[in-house]
Amino acid sequence: MSWLDTFDSFVNEGTWGILFVGLIECLVLGWAFDLGKLRAHANKNSDWQIGVWWEWLIKAVIPTILAALVIWSLVGDINSEGGFIVTPEGELVGRNILGLCLTFMVFMTAVILGLWRADKISRLREFDN
Repeated sequence: MSWLDTFDSFVNEGTWGILFVGLIECLVLGWAFDLGKLRAHANKNSDWQIGVWWEWLIKAVIPTILAALVIWSLVGDINSEGGFIVTPEGELVGRNILGLCLTFMVFMTAVILGLWRADKISRLREFDN
C-alpha cells in the first residue's frame, strides 16, 4: 500500500502529475502517429469538422502550455513552505524523491522504447523492399 500511496499522491494530489501525463500524451500522439489520418477519421464520423490547425495545437501549442505549467507547478512545489524535497526540519522526503526519479525513469524508458521500435520498424520496411 505504501507504493500505491506514493504513486497515487504523485498523480492525483499535485497538479503536475496530471499535467505531465497530458504533455506526454500530446507529444506521443502528435509526433509518433499520423494526425492527418486521425483528423480525417474524426471529420468523417463527426458533425464538427476540424482543420489542420488541430494538428498544430496537438503538436506544438498544447505541449508548450502544458510544459510551462508542469515546470511552474513543480518549481512551486519544490520551493513551497513545508517542503516538497526537504521538510522544514531539513530532512529529505524520500517518497517524493523516489517519485520524481521513477517519473523520470518511466519517461526515459518510453522514449528509448519508442525510438527502438521506430528503428526496428524502419529496418523491417527496408527488408521488405
